[in-house]
Amino acid sequence: MCCGAGMHQLALLVPRRSTSRCSRCVEPRNATWSTCWCTLSHRPHMTLTKTQRLILANQYRILALLDSANAKSHERAQEALESGYESAIENLFNPIFDGLDSHECGVVNRIMAMYEALQRSQAALGTDGGIRTEEVHFPGFDGNNETAYMSYARYIVEFENRFTDLKPIGGSFNSHMPSLARYRAMLGEWEVLGERYDLTEGEIRRLLDAR
Repeated sequence: MCCGAGMHQLALLVPRRSTSRCSRCVEPRNATWSTCWCTLSHRPHMTLTKTQRLILANQYRILALLDSANAKSHERAQEALESGYESAIENLFNPIFDGLDSHECGVVNRIMAMYEALQRSQAALGTDGGIRTEEVHFPGFDGNNETAYMSYARYIVEFENRFTDLKPIGGSFNSHMPSLARYRAMLGEWEVLGERYDLTEGEIRRLLDAR
């Protein structure tokens, strides 16, 4: 633990693991998997050494002192780690996901840039164009099967403050249907067009028709 002026920085040392969602039990964004019992039989088994458990238990002990509002939760985690209750320990890692590698993060950025170009170009055409505003709204990604992509899109907007003018359908970035394959086809067409932001009506239609 490193302590600065008025600031405590905790570094949790955890083993890597792969995670997967059960197709029968996709939880809402803010829900925890601890409410979904069937994930216990689907997620990979994870074992911590006694040294790793001791390190984590000590850090939860520190968190209980620093974060009094959530002290009970931190103490529960500390007890689980010290006692070696594997099911409870695995539940501590439920919020930790594999995420996206740099290539797929780049794909999401390009998709959002493409939709920003579509929306700007459609707005520039105005009422003289034959493209309706709702046609170029960003559908987002499938919350069931493309969860990491959907979460990263939200992260870009909410935490990096980029593409903040992008208009998603419903405001949730959840398309409620698989969308990646359609976006990749659109990106192929946009690349042919030089990934320009000043698209004509015909070029906008070309991208939309590639879906």
